[in-house]
Amino acid sequence: MIPNTDTVISLDELNEMIAKQKGVTVDQLAVQPTAQATPVATSQVANIPSAEKPLSDEDLAARMRSDADRLYKEAARLRTEAEELSPTKTKKSK
Repeated sequence: MIPNTDTVISLDELNEMIAKQKGVTVDQLAVQPTAQATPVATSQVANIPSAEKPLSDEDLAARMRSDADRLYKEAARLRTEAEELSPTKTKKSK
């Protein structure tokens, strides 16, 4: 670990410092495995509807409109930030 350009601390030293501050041993800092991890369904992870109940065309269209609205707002915000950083130069007419 390099906290700043003048100091270098090895990971084992950092772990020892943290353990000392917490009043525990380095081994007690390690993440302990849980008895049983709760499995997560793939559809929950990816936020994909289950195969039992597919999206209707109306639901899919509503989701697409919602995504489009969200992306439009994000694009407008990014355009505004870009203009603040460097305004667009316009050509002068002759």
